Amino acid sequence: MKTNRQSFSEAASSYLAYLEGVRMVSSATLRAYRSDLDKFGSFLRREGLDWHSLDQREARAFGSSLGEDGCAPASLNRTLSAVRRFYRYQWRMDLVPANPFDALEGVKAGRRLPRVLHRKELEQLLEGLKDEDFSGRRDRLLVEFLYSTGCRISEAVGVNVAHIAGDQVKVRGKGARERIVFLGRPAREALERYLPLRAARVCRETEEPALFLNQKGGRLTTRGAALILEKHARRLGVGGSLHPHTFRHSFATDLLDGGAEIREVQEMLGHASMSTTQIYTHLGIEALKQIHRSAHPHGREKR
Repeated sequence: MKTNRQSFSEAASSYLAYLEGVRMVSSATLRAYRSDLDKFGSFLRREGLDWHSLDQREARAFGSSLGEDGCAPASLNRTLSAVRRFYRYQWRMDLVPANPFDALEGVKAGRRLPRVLHRKELEQLLEGLKDEDFSGRRDRLLVEFLYSTGCRISEAVGVNVAHIAGDQVKVRGKGARERIVFLGRPAREALERYLPLRAARVCRETEEPALFLNQKGGRLTTRGAALILEKHARRLGVGGSLHPHTFRHSFATDLLDGGAEIREVQEMLGHASMSTTQIYTHLGIEALKQIHRSAHPHGREKR
């Protein structure tokens, strides 16, 4: 084993630089890793532990401390996974003798099914969008784009005008993987109405290439796009807060309901693993369960 005695802070910074520069993780993923490693660093300082020589008992103590601090099961599991990956990297670099988190299991948590928009909710949202000015046309295109393509919000705001060819759009997803997504007729019409106002708004100093612009003519951020959706959801009363991923869930569910094969949906969503896509098959099962409960004599709840 190498004798490099980096502090935990130095080792964490080096690992985050590796994730950003080599693994090319998204900024959101990088923030999550930094937050999780910060929690672990605080634990080490509080307990006076050396991260180089941490054992399994001390690793379990960290997991217990997260639970005692009120960390939800999903967040706890994510933090343990982040620290486990950190140690795996250090072990591969020959900086620690073993990974103390390898044998540590996460806590079980009920898997929540993602929320999807009902057709009426989507229609209500679109009907309430006034597309008479720049922001109105941009917001309508944002909604149509997310629902038509199933893109992550980070992928949508990362699109440049040059990435669009007819009804096809080239997007870059997780791990810098590129794929082609498609614009339906309503999305294409919204795009045609938006582009002239975008051209008048674009920042001439930088020649901003982004499709979605903010009020100053620069690229719209993921946070800015999320706030736009939340604003319209509150104004129209569409299911309270409207998360950008809701459109992605709705896209996938509607494709499966329309007869698409799960591998086709996996390709369009840009999922690296089939297991990630399979959550949407459970939505169909839940719908069938509700039909059974309401229609079958032995499926109805006793009153």
